[in-house]
Amino acid sequence: MTSPDLDHISAWQYDLPEDLIASRPAAKRDDSRLLVLFRETGEIRHQRICELPDILAANSRLVFNNTKVVPARLIGFRTETRGRWEGLFLAVQPDGRWLITGKTRGKLCPGETLTVSPASSCDASGSSTEPELKLRLDEKQAQGTWLVTPEDPRNAFEILEEFGTLPLPPYMGRQVADADDAERYQTVYARAPGAIAAPTAGLHFTDNLLHRCREKSIHSTEVTLHVGIGTFRPVNTEQLSEHHMHSEWCQVTSDSASQIVETRKAGNKIVAVGTTVVRALESKGNRRLTELRADGLMRAIQTACTLLEISLGPHHACAEDHDIRLR
Repeated sequence: MTSPDLDHISAWQYDLPEDLIASRPAAKRDDSRLLVLFRETGEIRHQRICELPDILAANSRLVFNNTKVVPARLIGFRTETRGRWEGLFLAVQPDGRWLITGKTRGKLCPGETLTVSPASSCDASGSSTEPELKLRLDEKQAQGTWLVTPEDPRNAFEILEEFGTLPLPPYMGRQVADADDAERYQTVYARAPGAIAAPTAGLHFTDNLLHRCREKSIHSTEVTLHVGIGTFRPVNTEQLSEHHMHSEWCQVTSDSASQIVETRKAGNKIVAVGTTVVRALESKGNRRLTELRADGLMRAIQTACTLLEISLGPHHACAEDHDIRLR
């Protein structure tokens, strides 16, 4: 039997019945299921996230992504034609302009404006009687993105709090986030605004679970990676190596890097909570960036032990004893 071509998209396709896709989370964050695979024996155990303090060894180190999802989904219309427009805020540029992406009928042109209303007040056409935000289209960028100038002097995140809504994944079946989403589609440790999607593995942690981990001498470290537009974009090529991947802003501070290295030097485990943490650590380690100022970071990452993730993906960390996967 020949091995599948892992560079071909067909190798990663599988059937996922819609009735198995949850549109709402479990009532308790840490009541979600946890799959534990022991590499040496092949044993698989089905447990719960709340049992994590009893699974991890003392002096292990959890690494969390502290990014915070911003209300980046914008709903409105083209000011001149009143044709519906919907888009996503992606980033603020050094000159104060926004990088956005969106969809509408027809071709957008530099100089025209978009009118955005508070998402919660928009009807099917994107119109509203509430306050309005004007976005002037300045320059078209790569992959259908635009540089725009908001006609509002306030901070970008302050503007988004008034006019935007959390950009929920399509499978949740609703465009405008409600009060429950505002709480549950953020990690309890989110503190750095900038993501347009949540680092989903971390959504399962509660303050109480973190406290129980500390009581078991399980330490924690934070990094920041702002999840970007690529999480919403499909792979449109047959060969994965031909897919144009987006970039994401991330930060691993010197203190965080030192904590990771010292944990590994002591022979203890690093637990990367989600693929966004793995991406941040791999990126910083592979580039050997000088701001890390911690010798041996790459070695620490290459031997990092455990990966918590929502679904199987291209990133794999080396577990000496077992893998843990969130489902």
